[in-house]
Amino acid sequence: MALNFTFDHNYDSDDEDNDQKFVYDGKDLVLFVIDVSKSMFEKVIETENNKISPIDVTLSALDLAFREKVRRSVKDLNGIIFYNTEKSPDPKDAMDSSIIAPSNCAVFMPLHKVEADSIRFIKNTKESDDYNDFDNRYGHSNNAKISDVLWLCNSLVSHCGSKVHSLTVFWITDNQIPHDLNSVLYNEAMAKAKDLQYLKMHFELCPMRRDFDIEKFYTELMSKVMDTEVDALDPTFTFDVQTLKTKFMLHDPRCRALSYLTVEISDKAKFGVGIYSQLSKTKEPKPVMIDRKSKEVVRSHRNFKYGKLEEAENDIEAEINFDQKLTADKSVKYLEIGGRKVKFTPLEVYEMKQVIQPKVKILGFKPKESFNPINHKRSCYFVFPNDKHIKNSTKMFRALWETCLKSNKIVYCAFSMRLKSYPELAVMIPVEENEDLYTNDGFLLEFLPYTEDIRDVSKFIVKDTEEECEEDEAIDKAMASVMSKLTVNYDPMYFRNPVIAKIYNKLEEIEFNEDPEEFEDTTMPDTKLQEDRIGKFVATLSDIFGGFEEASTTKRKAPKSTDGPPGKKRAAEDINFDLVHELCKKNDIKSLTNDMLKDYLKFKNVSGLTKLKKADLVQLVVNNP
Repeated sequence: MALNFTFDHNYDSDDEDNDQKFVYDGKDLVLFVIDVSKSMFEKVIETENNKISPIDVTLSALDLAFREKVRRSVKDLNGIIFYNTEKSPDPKDAMDSSIIAPSNCAVFMPLHKVEADSIRFIKNTKESDDYNDFDNRYGHSNNAKISDVLWLCNSLVSHCGSKVHSLTVFWITDNQIPHDLNSVLYNEAMAKAKDLQYLKMHFELCPMRRDFDIEKFYTELMSKVMDTEVDALDPTFTFDVQTLKTKFMLHDPRCRALSYLTVEISDKAKFGVGIYSQLSKTKEPKPVMIDRKSKEVVRSHRNFKYGKLEEAENDIEAEINFDQKLTADKSVKYLEIGGRKVKFTPLEVYEMKQVIQPKVKILGFKPKESFNPINHKRSCYFVFPNDKHIKNSTKMFRALWETCLKSNKIVYCAFSMRLKSYPELAVMIPVEENEDLYTNDGFLLEFLPYTEDIRDVSKFIVKDTEEECEEDEAIDKAMASVMSKLTVNYDPMYFRNPVIAKIYNKLEEIEFNEDPEEFEDTTMPDTKLQEDRIGKFVATLSDIFGGFEEASTTKRKAPKSTDGPPGKKRAAEDINFDLVHELCKKNDIKSLTNDMLKDYLKFKNVSGLTKLKKADLVQLVVNNP
């Protein structure tokens, strides 16, 4: 079935790679801009035990956020900038000596990936009494120019050495009016903010005082930077470390495309699109081999060599001299056909495996009712236009989208996203923008199952009477009611993978030599709540199935011991003191078992031995000879 739609087509035929583009959008950059004036160090925040300062809350949230970034977004670049400083020293690990911080500004941490040293640096600064000699190293002032701070952000981004996908700036301050309205410094800040619109940064304000008024300065600044309506900006005040950490983990709302493909309607009608995923999976880290001495990652390389069979009088003793490296152009593959070996080059093997080039090939159109939601195979993709390599792709995409919506049609297509991947049958369903469902105008790409993926269970269902049919309908209604009560308000932030969480908790314990945080497995059901709910139906179930047999309360008898009655303190003659003293002299107490160590310490009237490890028991024996 064909559709008639109009569009202005302008295909850029000069580009050699129009049929396929794999473009990596770059890295996500996150900058934390922190006001370090004296007011940020005053302990004004009341907690359960004492008072803390806004800078303590900020550093604690950064510590937690950086640990979380190691788990979720280790490839992102993060940096920290201080402003309202008295001095401008170079950062600990300067990335580029050409970046000179302006007066009253300093780079605390340049843009780089989050590593253990970064987390340890923030942790030590937070726990130090003088914040690692902050007064002498940085100092405090109130003379920083907001235009200079924005210029420093721009310099760090331009010298980061990576292509930028998105830039997020978290501005942390308790000063609601850094410059007077309509002053020279105010106008310079707004002019610089407008110049930075090309960065398309996402600006997040984190006010650190309760009576912070955003309207006095930062509403205009944020509007200039992001070119956004003022009504859309509503920063929330918080002194809670966990809430602030969650805010620091927010990414730019723009998505990164999995791949950029070409939608082919015909040989001459093509347009570019981006394929986006609607879910993000947390992958379990792969095991790596580390050298025990240098602690460097051990990498293995595989090489193939070939040689000629040397002539020998006896063929059995002939040897092959492998002296030349086998490259890809010299390797061949054989396939036995009709009793003969047919040779194929690597290029021919690649072409045989490549069924179609990565693209979306439109096969036809059908009514929307032809797609059965029951045939949902896996999570769908979202298709959105891309004008980077084929001009006017948005116009063609819009024409196809509007035509499908008006005629209530869906697009059947063959989809291949990567090289050497087998094509899949899919259907593109037009959807409209919906703020509640977080959807935009575009197509949902649903994958279609093959015949062997679908089971026909109708032949197993036998309904003899109308009463059975009515009974089935009643059961369906009852089950629908039960399922509606089991639903919850789902948010991915509520659930953490217990396996991955335990792995990283153990790594943090080893790296930072501290006790790991208590992990609560939120994927497990609430057994107490289940018992409370099911308790109402216990009496009914007892009437239907009969009474429940009570479990036997008889305790199992303890096994007989040849060492005397249980609980009796061992006599001194049962403990070999000479052996213990001899091992103490030889420094070999570890050879004794835990039970022998505990018996010796109990005889010495040492208490609290239940939860001690062997190393602690050995130390107590040494201290109590």
